[in-house]
Amino acid sequence: MSLISISFYKTYYYFVIVLFLDFLNKLIKDHFDTIYSFDENFKIIELYSLICYNVADLLSGFLALYTYINSRSVKEKKIIKKKSKNIIQYELIYNDLSIRENKYSFILLISFLEFIGRFSDLFFYLIFDINRIRDGEITWLISVDILSRIAFSNLILKSKIYNHHILSIILTITSLCSMSAGAFIIMKDTELSNWPYFISLAIKFVVLSLEDVINKLLLTDKFLLPQSLMFLRGLFNSVIFVIFILLIYFMKLMDFSLNINDSKSNIFIQISLIIIYTFFAFLRSFSVIKIIDIFSPQHVSFINVIFYLFRLLNCRISSNDSITLIITDSLCLFIIAFSILVFNEILIIKTCGLDENTKNGFLEREKKEKDDIILSLNESIEPDKNI
Repeated sequence: MSLISISFYKTYYYFVIVLFLDFLNKLIKDHFDTIYSFDENFKIIELYSLICYNVADLLSGFLALYTYINSRSVKEKKIIKKKSKNIIQYELIYNDLSIRENKYSFILLISFLEFIGRFSDLFFYLIFDINRIRDGEITWLISVDILSRIAFSNLILKSKIYNHHILSIILTITSLCSMSAGAFIIMKDTELSNWPYFISLAIKFVVLSLEDVINKLLLTDKFLLPQSLMFLRGLFNSVIFVIFILLIYFMKLMDFSLNINDSKSNIFIQISLIIIYTFFAFLRSFSVIKIIDIFSPQHVSFINVIFYLFRLLNCRISSNDSITLIITDSLCLFIIAFSILVFNEILIIKTCGLDENTKNGFLEREKKEKDDIILSLNESIEPDKNI
């Protein structure tokens, strides 16, 4: 009997899609950072990236429209078929007005949370006017995202905490302490003075975690489709976005011009890359919502950790950090990734009762109980051979 088992489902391909798209969009963004002198234009580049993500949400409107037309045509075909067979059908009409009213309140709330999460970095840099901090110095804050998702799921979705969840939380907190200690040791004085940014980033992770938990509520209890959720969120965010841009423009908080390093760059190629970037952002956002719909908000943490591990290694190597620090941070992130897999029951530890309250554990107990019932019934109806 193996100590660790793997629980695999076909729908895990959404994880692969999101990670693949994250890496592709990172390459495209790095390309624009090189062409448009990222150190001088990172604010405007960040703004254009946010525009692409907002447009990506609106693209889901085509998918929502297709779903609506297709479902309506299927319903009409069923009605015609029933009429042709002279079938009289009585339908029970049940309207839960609380679901309808609360649904749009929740959509407005998650749209506002999405706006805060997306624009928090840009808003912070506009207010404080500081240079960006290296990716390697902020990676340890990913644990805030993980723990926030667990806390909000427990409070809002009423998800229970079992032994394997407690083990995962302990591993995450331990790794968080190790990574944060290493980050603050190697940090420069100029980076340490930017401590408000750490608070801002932690708030961002908390806000996005809360949004994903409410998204789960909308997708399950409010019966909202992923594409409809994305489109409505995009509509609300577009209004807030326009107001935000106008405020930046009239208050002259940012220069909207770009300094191009490569004057020979092909405009057609740049436009094509922007379109591809936007389309990839659409696929990525849709896949994330599908993961939340099929699984849980905590499953998104695994994707975030893998991508932040890539960013961390890239930052450490390009900055010529010590091998010891690279190995330590990588090990901590691997432990966090392992803890997430255990928490989400993708990896199941079959010892110390850690597998008892997992989905597979419940199924095994249910199967055993059924077998016991069948066995007892067979014994009760079996004729006495002595008669």
